Amino acid sequence: MKGLKDILGIKYDLGQAPMLGVATPEMVAAIANQGGLGTLPLGGLPPAVCDKLLTKTKELTDKPFAINIFLHPIIKENKEDIASMQTTLKTICKDNNIPYEEIPHFIQPTYHPILEVVLKHNIKIITFTFGCFTKEEIELLHKQHIFLIGTATTVEEAKYLHDHKIDAIVLQGIEAGGHRGSFLNDNIEDNLPLNQLFDCVRKEGVNIPLIVTGGLFTGKQAKDYFNRGASFATFGSLFITATESNAMEYQKDLLSKGTAVETKFTKAFSGKWARGIINDFMTQVDNSKSPIPDFPFQNILTQNIRFFAKQKNLYNFNSLWCGINAHHATRKDTKDIFNKLITEFYEQ
Repeated sequence: MKGLKDILGIKYDLGQAPMLGVATPEMVAAIANQGGLGTLPLGGLPPAVCDKLLTKTKELTDKPFAINIFLHPIIKENKEDIASMQTTLKTICKDNNIPYEEIPHFIQPTYHPILEVVLKHNIKIITFTFGCFTKEEIELLHKQHIFLIGTATTVEEAKYLHDHKIDAIVLQGIEAGGHRGSFLNDNIEDNLPLNQLFDCVRKEGVNIPLIVTGGLFTGKQAKDYFNRGASFATFGSLFITATESNAMEYQKDLLSKGTAVETKFTKAFSGKWARGIINDFMTQVDNSKSPIPDFPFQNILTQNIRFFAKQKNLYNFNSLWCGINAHHATRKDTKDIFNKLITEFYEQ
């Protein structure tokens, strides 16, 4: 029987997790050129930006790579919560000399224009979070020989993806950095550590390839999961400090010291649970009395703040997503980080 790496057309059983705002075409191509699965995060970016990122990645590699998109549903706008949060953000920004302009109306982006761009580029591996394609879309994509990889944070989500004929499932442990890929219930109390989530999903008889992610930082850890039935493993935080990473220099410096950093879950930046390094913005929003609007509204409200903070190197006002073991990351080229994982995985 073919292994997942053979189905995907790559050499190794390891890859890089999508990290929107961190992973770059250079990082994705470096992983692909070394024989792993690089994943280009497109999230909910404008289609024109997606087109440029895909074009750049394809210029840097002729190997297979995956893309990741957000499949969040359109939700009802809570005007009271949004107004309250805008007042809070205005105050925070004023106190910290950060420009802020109120957003009078919202356009919720959908994944359909992004999917059109992806299909135009003939990408054959699509990973997704925050939702699932419709039955009709799944059938259409399968007819085009596209391999679909969904994300599950709970046993129920894994069963849902299995029942909807998704080809493989990323099991995201609670240790993972960044956004939870949840879509049935955005309640972190229902989420499990990777080890427990993996065992529970296996016991439920989910018999499609399982990809493990969240808190992994050595090839040996991945190999241990393979010996228990996993088909693939991806690493995220380990690549934050890579040369090709688009993370803030502050975060790269902090993580590469090798000392554990304090992380927590927050909805402050996006309205969806995500794990990151605690900073002033996170604390001030979390401690405010304003209800946090759901994703994508909060994400839209804070977008310009995050952009300004990154441009001005104001690390206390930008999201610093990372997992609980991110301090194992080192300042090296992506290919060197990946090759170390390969050595650890196969030389046992």
